[in-house]
Amino acid sequence: MNIHLVRDCLDKQVIDNKGRKLGRVDGILIDPTGPGRPRVVQIEIGASTLASRLPWPFSALVNSIIRRWSASPDLVTRVPWKKIELSRNDVNVAIDGDKTVARELEHWTRTHIIEHIPGA
Repeated sequence: MNIHLVRDCLDKQVIDNKGRKLGRVDGILIDPTGPGRPRVVQIEIGASTLASRLPWPFSALVNSIIRRWSASPDLVTRVPWKKIELSRNDVNVAIDGDKTVARELEHWTRTHIIEHIPGA
């Protein structure tokens, strides 16, 4: 199977093993040190990875905001390549999204904001 990583994987919607959206593929980690050709090791989902794709002053600003507002300095979910299946429009991962930090912002928003709205 011939895969074009940027076209077929980067920025695609990530779906967990229960059919729920986790975000988008924000980064692809490649190991260039192994024997033979470089190989894809994992994908990353998270705002700090996405911010690192921005030009320098903006990436530094966004990463400092993320570190300040989050409980954890690294809100990146890393999924091993062997747990990934590419489809036409999505990237399906064989992990439970609730056990990752990818859904942490959603859980925080629900607990601290949505539950306090009358009628919600």
